Amino acid sequence: MIRAVILFVALFAAALGAAWLADHPGQLAIDWQGWRIEAPVAVVAIALALIFGLLAVIYRFWLWLARSPEAMNRNRTQKRERQGYEALTKGLVAVAAGDASQARTLARQAENLLASPPLTRLLSAQAAQLDGDDVAARHYFEEMLESPDTEFLALRGLLNTALREGDRASALDYASRAHRARPDANWATEALFDLQAQAGLWKDAQATLADAGKQNAMTAEEARRRKAIALHAQALVAEADGDRRRAIKLFGQAHEAEPGFVPAAVDGARLLLAARKTRRAADMIERCWRESPHPALADLYQALWADEKPGYVMQRLEGLHDLKPGSREGRMALARRLIDVHRFDDARAQLAPLVGKDAPTEPEHRLCRLMADLEEGQSGQAADAREWLVQLEAAPADPAWACAECGAVTQNWASHCGTCAGFDTITWQALPEPDAKAMATAGNIPAEAVNGAPQTDPEGRH
Repeated sequence: MIRAVILFVALFAAALGAAWLADHPGQLAIDWQGWRIEAPVAVVAIALALIFGLLAVIYRFWLWLARSPEAMNRNRTQKRERQGYEALTKGLVAVAAGDASQARTLARQAENLLASPPLTRLLSAQAAQLDGDDVAARHYFEEMLESPDTEFLALRGLLNTALREGDRASALDYASRAHRARPDANWATEALFDLQAQAGLWKDAQATLADAGKQNAMTAEEARRRKAIALHAQALVAEADGDRRRAIKLFGQAHEAEPGFVPAAVDGARLLLAARKTRRAADMIERCWRESPHPALADLYQALWADEKPGYVMQRLEGLHDLKPGSREGRMALARRLIDVHRFDDARAQLAPLVGKDAPTEPEHRLCRLMADLEEGQSGQAADAREWLVQLEAAPADPAWACAECGAVTQNWASHCGTCAGFDTITWQALPEPDAKAMATAGNIPAEAVNGAPQTDPEGRH
């Protein structure tokens, strides 16, 4: 628009000049070195305009000649960049598609065409990883560390490579560097915490969680769970070192962080019981029971009142059951106690929902044993009890601590699976009979730890 206006003004000025010359004709005479030139003013103006136009054309042609090598180089560079980015794009697509051979070919093309090492190194590293060449991948990732733009991504690649090679020390170093570079990165925080936990660096792991909370690098629920596990592990170390006071404090903190975390509640209540702090132990068990009823909690809860009269113990157990009315663990713990004090009808009433036609699951081993004890105690008929014992042979295994990832059964809960090293993968779960036997064999776990009652020692350790 501006150019059009300027052109219009120039043409208008030229038209005015031509009109003025037409209205004021005259002659222009030049005397020089004996030469005399006379011509109308209009002719001289036109001649000057033609001369200046010719000079402008000559000047533009000279500029074109001077700049043509640079322009040719620029066009060639642009063409190489276009081809290089095209190879880079296709290479990333090949990586995503799992075509290792095509990815490496395109990576070499991109590296030859582009003067952008970080990008081409990334593609080359990914292609090498896809091809299973960890040595080459590590080489490219280490080169990427030199660029601030790709350092963080390189650390992730080196971390994954170190984990695949089982080099935990190097992996921990890379995770620490990645966390320092980007404290808000969820994967860096989780990787650092997991590696610190595997190395037993629980205080460092707890500090990592504190940073994660400030940076919102993980959800509040994840942070609470991991904090509880870290505190529980530190408490076990303190107990092993003979510092029971500190252990009780740490178990209590773990319980506060995650009230439904059964190991913290059981271990904390166990030490409180040993310290004769029955009320605090009961509060810890009751709070955990509301969220996660567990047989170890019921066993330990009854141990709190071992010196009391049977009626009082029954009253306390009934109160525990009422905190989570109708729970399977509550019914079975209460029924066991009722059978022991020969209140068979009440015990049958508690177990009826678990063994009737509308029962949510098939009776497992311990439930079959309870029913056998009930039948034998109430009627004295061995035949009635024998029916339940026969049913026990085909019944599902009792719930047990087992890894949710690899299925390995373990006698006690642990922060890491002893088989696959998974973090926080061990859960209390029901196992089918064949799986339980196979896992018990594979994990070297006694059969009674899988098919028998929950394994607790006299003090309630699970």
